[in-house]
Amino acid sequence: MRGLLLVNIGSPKSPSRGDVATYLRRFLSDGCVLRMPALLRFLLVNLIIVPLRSSRSASLYRRIWDGEAFPLVRHTDSLVRKVSAMLPDVNVKAAMRYGSPSIEESIARMVKEGVTEISLLPLYPHFAISTVTSTATEAERVAKRHKDLTINILPCFYNTPSYIEAMVSLIKRHLHGGESDGFLFSFHGLPLNHLPCGKACAQRCNNSPWTGCIDTVCHNDCYRLQCFEGAALIAAGAGIASYKVAFQSRLGKGEWLRPTLSQISDNMRLDGVQALHTIAPSFTADCLETLWELDTEAREAFESTDGRMFYIPCLNDDDMWCKSITEMFSAHCRNTI
Repeated sequence: MRGLLLVNIGSPKSPSRGDVATYLRRFLSDGCVLRMPALLRFLLVNLIIVPLRSSRSASLYRRIWDGEAFPLVRHTDSLVRKVSAMLPDVNVKAAMRYGSPSIEESIARMVKEGVTEISLLPLYPHFAISTVTSTATEAERVAKRHKDLTINILPCFYNTPSYIEAMVSLIKRHLHGGESDGFLFSFHGLPLNHLPCGKACAQRCNNSPWTGCIDTVCHNDCYRLQCFEGAALIAAGAGIASYKVAFQSRLGKGEWLRPTLSQISDNMRLDGVQALHTIAPSFTADCLETLWELDTEAREAFESTDGRMFYIPCLNDDDMWCKSITEMFSAHCRNTI
């Protein structure tokens, strides 16, 4: 029996300080997220980051808590129900890399229900070590415990036509007619040491306007490249002639991808943009980074100078997004026969 496992990053169990601390500790202890020697990472996470950040993070998580679940969990549950209805002969489950149900729990349940082959789709359009590699590594670890199980990882889909169509449809439904005179794609940021092309290439790219990927050898795995190319494809489909790209959610003091969300939104306001639409293509489900960082903090900053910002939500459980997932799954099955 075939199974489809949809994996997202996860959320804390609740907005309590203890649950948020547990989530942060699990997330930041991943060597794919904080790339440093294990002992140093352990000390940094447990003695500095979690003790200092958990209270503030918990207060932010409370702002998006509906009393029962976080948006990312709620939307993912709905997504699974809709995709399951479209694939009645496939065992469809969700898993969270750092939340519940975990990848290990969901795979164990699928195996118990008779699944022998799992297609795993990381719900991240673009490739990054901290998301896709981390998910694949954990799935491979779990798979070793089930001798008759095969797991195949579906590829990133930032340029997949059905995904682009879903994003274009979403944008068109949320554009406010002639009110907007600016459009901003805000992607999750990454430290430069997460890029595959090496620090020198990453720094050259980071310090210059986007004109294409400098290192063509690492072209296919370049997160920055995929973000810019994905934005261009979505903009072309939606008929957006002029737009900007920014990176958000910086953590720590290292060198991260630029330009930042605050830099670009401030510059657009100074350039006379009065009404700005924003969207966050790195995220397929709304979460703290989109609802607080983008739709609250960034919007309030932009509107403090008498501008207007309109946040376009993530795909969440959008019907076209569900259909895109089924098409990617079906294509993958045909290619792995």
